[in-house]
Amino acid sequence: MYRNRIKVIVVAVLFGTSLVAGVPGVLAQDTAPVSAHVAHPAHYADPLVQKVIDTAETQIGTPYKWGTNKLRGDSTFDCSNFTQYVYQTAVGYRFSSSSKKQGDLNQYRDWGVYYNIRDIKAGDLLFFSTSDSGGKVGHVGIALQDGTLKIIHTYSSKVPLGEYDYTNNKWWTSHFLYARRPLNHVRAAENPGVPSTPSTPVQSPPAAPVTDSPGSAVASAPSGATDRVTPVQGWVSVRSAPSTLAPRVAVLHLGESAERLATVNDWWYKVRLSDGTVGYLTSSPRYVQTQ
Repeated sequence: MYRNRIKVIVVAVLFGTSLVAGVPGVLAQDTAPVSAHVAHPAHYADPLVQKVIDTAETQIGTPYKWGTNKLRGDSTFDCSNFTQYVYQTAVGYRFSSSSKKQGDLNQYRDWGVYYNIRDIKAGDLLFFSTSDSGGKVGHVGIALQDGTLKIIHTYSSKVPLGEYDYTNNKWWTSHFLYARRPLNHVRAAENPGVPSTPSTPVQSPPAAPVTDSPGSAVASAPSGATDRVTPVQGWVSVRSAPSTLAPRVAVLHLGESAERLATVNDWWYKVRLSDGTVGYLTSSPRYVQTQ
């Protein structure tokens, strides 16, 4: 007992702060009720970042419970279900609710990885090791500001969902692993710079080939025209509507092809996959080619 008390005192001295029992590295003042936001930009130049941060802030104060899933109707969050919920709700992009899978560099490769704090961008997922994660990913939150460890997250019942600034906190900076950028996928992985168009309702795949009616804004592929689309590298997302904000319904991998049903506009093809799924993918020659 005496030795353990000495260890706690030594750690507190080394990190220049008092620690909350059972929550390593958490500042005592972090356990206070969240009544104000951490200073960060009120408005972001990127509308997708704005949506992510705005959505995250609507959940401030939500209680913590490990293993919960608010997308299934729970009224609580753990750290990684919070990040999953925010992206699903804000931009329609759903990924794993596991912090380990979100941080797995062999998954979601188009998110990239950024090891330096100065390379962090608002909206990034920030990954940390914890006392019991063996140096691997054990925690995740969302960056509030470029180049800082200003974060919105939930860590435990003692650290409620809120905004915190860990930029000068030795424990958090020493346990920071890297950032990843899901908005790479939403914004740039398939068609960077392409304007988004309004989302349309998801429609069930038709049993028979689609024929667009005369006068439709969607131009059907003319007879004899190239009617197969295939990625030129990696993979591309197939969306429920011609918009980067529309939900992803499938993925078309390198070596696979889809039937081109129509050219929607300068940026999108309407396609049908081999399993009958109908959706929309980028028409950018940087990512796809027709055959």
